[in-house]
Amino acid sequence: MNIKEKRSGRPPSRPITKPALMKAVKLVGGTTKLCLAIGVSDGKVSNWLYTDEKIPAHHVPKIVVATQGKIRPEELRPDIQWKMP
Repeated sequence: MNIKEKRSGRPPSRPITKPALMKAVKLVGGTTKLCLAIGVSDGKVSNWLYTDEKIPAHHVPKIVVATQGKIRPEELRPDIQWKMP
């Protein structure tokens, strides 16, 4: 096997299904910090990012608070009509 054939060992990158959530991750400083802020595991946030699994509605306001309002609830769950104070 020559160098061109050598594999990196990383799985192929998966497409991000929720760009607003990725923006939230970047705003708070990483997946771990967002997880701690909203009380979920790293694996759960990864599921939300890379699958069609919806972010549970009760976590959306926590993400909005963690990003200091820079992410709006309708960006994370456009299927819900939000009434924010």
